[in-house]
Amino acid sequence: MLNTSIKKSLLCTLIALLLLFSFGCQAAGHDAPDDFTDSEKQLAGFLGAYENNPAIFKGMSSGNFSSDEDSAPSDDELTRMLDFAMVAASSHMVSPAHFIVIRDYEEQTALLNGLGNDTATPGTVTILVLADTVRLQEYHTEPYNDWYQQSYYGIFDTGSATGYLTIAANSLGYKTHLYAALNLPVNGVIDITHSGQFDLIQENGWDIEKYLTSKDGSSDFRHTIGTYSLDTGSKEIPAAGNLSLLCAIVIGKASASADSITSATQSAPTANYNFWDPQDG
Repeated sequence: MLNTSIKKSLLCTLIALLLLFSFGCQAAGHDAPDDFTDSEKQLAGFLGAYENNPAIFKGMSSGNFSSDEDSAPSDDELTRMLDFAMVAASSHMVSPAHFIVIRDYEEQTALLNGLGNDTATPGTVTILVLADTVRLQEYHTEPYNDWYQQSYYGIFDTGSATGYLTIAANSLGYKTHLYAALNLPVNGVIDITHSGQFDLIQENGWDIEKYLTSKDGSSDFRHTIGTYSLDTGSKEIPAAGNLSLLCAIVIGKASASADSITSATQSAPTANYNFWDPQDG
């Protein structure tokens, strides 16, 4: 059984890994060798910028997002970020990740109730991170069969896509704040003492039905399941009754008074990696 803390650690680890391999922007003062390909130069510039100031790639701490409505990412920018997130690899290519964009400021604030209402501003968007394949069959309205099956890999795969999304947002000059635990109604009751309650993901936990239909109620959202075989094809299922909420990401730009270091989420420096067989032996 995976608890919320493990899932949050998994997401953060994936983001750190993806930082090394995702696309980036060429940073001044970090030129790559002339014989590098364009993609290699982009990666070298991205890593150079990170090495010069790691704080610019950290999450934004509460209270530091701009309140200027014009600073929120546009639909075109969000589409670029989300399209990039969709290319993240997944087990058997079943495509479990799904994202819901919420612009309404009051709705964002209500979503984050009890978790720092000063995080969302009129200049941010909040993205709900949803996953398919993680619900138990009795709580999943679309029958699992053959290649389409219930799997905890949906959490891992969606975490990978979330890392891609975060890197894409950073590359376009935006900051993010990730909530791996949401204070949403559970069976009509607000409950923030949910750490470790994996059943909120496996069963009918978070009350998110209103976000699985467009705000004006004109369309119900659908989720496309891709497969590892082009011959098998893909299928669409309703988002409602099948997708589970994992976390939410607030995206926006820093306020004029925030600098990259003091506004970054504070955490102890770590180097949690090892070389099992180092190059020099």
